[in-house]
Amino acid sequence: MTNTSSSSASFTNTDSLSDSDDTWITRFHSRAENSGLIVIHDSFLQDKFNLVGLMRYIANLSRSFDVIKNKMPSRNKKEETLLYYLVHQRYILTNTGMEKMLERVIQHFYGDCRRMGCEDIPLIPLGLSNNPKISSVKLYCYNCNNVFDPDNSLSELDGCSFGSSFAHLLILTHKENFQKKKYGSYIPRIFGFRIYEEKDNS
Repeated sequence: MTNTSSSSASFTNTDSLSDSDDTWITRFHSRAENSGLIVIHDSFLQDKFNLVGLMRYIANLSRSFDVIKNKMPSRNKKEETLLYYLVHQRYILTNTGMEKMLERVIQHFYGDCRRMGCEDIPLIPLGLSNNPKISSVKLYCYNCNNVFDPDNSLSELDGCSFGSSFAHLLILTHKENFQKKKYGSYIPRIFGFRIYEEKDNS
């Protein structure tokens, strides 16, 4: 993994949320660290089938779900937030979620790759694991195959909110939007002469 920050992106959640609705979800998305996430469609949240298998991560799954749906007051912010992250990971793999994410990516919402030759290549959010508490969100460049640490509020998100499959599935299903271009490597020179690099025969 390349430990280099991506170019900065100004995060503004462009999904439609009514400012007049004081709900758990509107408050959640109003926080800067969550602006990199898209709003999960209500119909997806309503389907409890989308919660299958999450009980191993969330002790009070039913209660946390009711809090997110604004049926109960918040009691455990960490569990409620983690639940939303994990459901978000699943939502962005649906056609609707992926289309929303595609729009953000091609608009360079998450910034551009900084590698020489990758100018204007949009970065894609990536989790190193589908499981929580493994790492924060990273940014993936499909052109040079490097992974970067964000240099903005996105770095505060748990990588499980995007998971390890989304970025690659997005590229696979929308190849026309992710055409690779050639990139060069920097050649070190002294007074115009290329430096001879001794090969390592070990």
